[in-house]
Amino acid sequence: MAEHWAFLNRLRQDLGKSYTVAAEHTLDPLHVNILVRRRKHAETLVIETDTRWLTALQQEQPAALWSEYRQLVSNIGSFFLHPEALPSPSFSWPGTAQSRQELRQTLGRRRNRSA
Repeated sequence: MAEHWAFLNRLRQDLGKSYTVAAEHTLDPLHVNILVRRRKHAETLVIETDTRWLTALQQEQPAALWSEYRQLVSNIGSFFLHPEALPSPSFSWPGTAQSRQELRQTLGRRRNRSA
């Protein structure tokens, strides 16, 4: 449970004061939903994640896990720039390398079109 709080605090810090971050526990103890809202936005982003990833991120800290974390922070920011890019305001994390790449492309493609 301490890993969840450490993760949430780190995410709050990295996203900044305009974001609100909370955890929603599910019936499955291996999964938790991370809820993210941004001030002046109606959407709530739900990130379905595995508690084992949160634990590994806090305890092991290999470079690959922190790269995934940085991608997550970037994807959250991209989502709130163009929430319509996703069919629903949720995604699973970390998933696979392919699913992370597809999510990044989906959110980035929308951003690139508006530029």
